[in-house]
Amino acid sequence: MSLDTINFINKTYTCGTVRKDRKGLPDDFNNDKNMSRGDYDWRSTAKSIIAMKWMAKKGIYFLSNYHDPEALTSVNRRQKDGTLQEISCPKLVEDNNKHMRYVDKADMSKSCYELDRKSRRWWLQIFWHFVDVTVVNSFI
Repeated sequence: MSLDTINFINKTYTCGTVRKDRKGLPDDFNNDKNMSRGDYDWRSTAKSIIAMKWMAKKGIYFLSNYHDPEALTSVNRRQKDGTLQEISCPKLVEDNNKHMRYVDKADMSKSCYELDRKSRRWWLQIFWHFVDVTVVNSFI
């Protein structure tokens, strides 16, 4: 059972990007030639997990279990000449971009205070990760 299926069953809502060669993604998603900038395509499983591909400069792949695939918004993107162009995008893309900013900031802060502890034991690596996060949170 995949993590997305477990999250759906437990009513934990998730949204995020995935690699295009991820196991379980539809094979017909890999053709970028038929799509132009701003186009999107999506598929849904029987358990309401959505796999979506959105074309920006290249194809970006998403998985979500709580977004409506038909809900559209628009985002501003820079063209090569520097002007802004408004491009339609699914709400899933906008939500992911809005909230990933905080995850990236947390990772950057954690990397500044990381303890250089290496271990072959997996549980000790998790312990040091939580120590790093605790150090960052103590400064906030």
